[in-house]
Amino acid sequence: RSLFGSLDPVTRHRMIRELLLLIPKKNSKTTNGALMMLTALLLNERPHAPFIMTAPVQDVADLAFSAVHGAIELDAVLKKKLHVREHLKTIVHRETKAHLQIMTFDPDVLTGKRLCGSLIDEVHVIARNPKASKTIRQVRGGMVPFPEAFLAMITTMPDDPPVGVMKAELSKARDIRDGLRMGSMLPVLYELPRRMQENSAAWRDPKNWEIVTPNLGRSGIFILW
Repeated sequence: RSLFGSLDPVTRHRMIRELLLLIPKKNSKTTNGALMMLTALLLNERPHAPFIMTAPVQDVADLAFSAVHGAIELDAVLKKKLHVREHLKTIVHRETKAHLQIMTFDPDVLTGKRLCGSLIDEVHVIARNPKASKTIRQVRGGMVPFPEAFLAMITTMPDDPPVGVMKAELSKARDIRDGLRMGSMLPVLYELPRRMQENSAAWRDPKNWEIVTPNLGRSGIFILW
C-alpha cells in the first residue's frame, strides 16, 4: 500500500522509489513479491511499460511465475485483461501492452534495460554474484526516465554475515529506518531489536517469534509445527 500509494496523482512521481523487505523464510516472500509485481502491472498506465522480477535460481523463478499465472487463472476479469506467454514467462496487459517478465537474475540481460518496475528476490544469494552491485546500479539507472519507476528487493537473512550488495543495501535500510540518513527507500525489516538478538533466551522464546514472522499461524507449516 505504501509503495503504490506514494504515487503523486498530479505529477505521477513516485515518492517511495525503493523497497527493501527483510523477512524470514516461510512467510510467502516469493509468492507475495510475484503478486505485488502483478499488481504493479495492473495499476500501470504507461503504454508498453516494462516490468521485471528476478530470482536467484530457476526453481524460484518458476514458483513466482506459477503464483502469477495461478492468480490470473482464478479470476475471469484478469484472464480478459492479461495475456500469459507461458513459454517466455511473460505476462502482457492487453490494453496498455505493458509486460511483466519473470526470470533468473542475469546481469547481461538487466544491464542497460529501462524499467518501470523491478523486483529482485533473495538479494543475499544474488550478492554472491560478482556483478550484482554493478547490475543493481544499472537497474537504478534504468529507472531515471520514468518518474513512477520503483525497485523492490526482498530477501531473507543469510546464515553468514551479509556481504557485498546485501550488506550495503541492508546497512542503508537500517540507517533510514533509524533516522540516520535520508532516502527514497522504504525499509521493512522483520528483525528483533538488538537487545533481543543478543539475548538467546529472548529469541528462543516462542512468544517473541511473531515479531519477525508475520505469517505465523496463517501457513500450514507453522500450524503443524
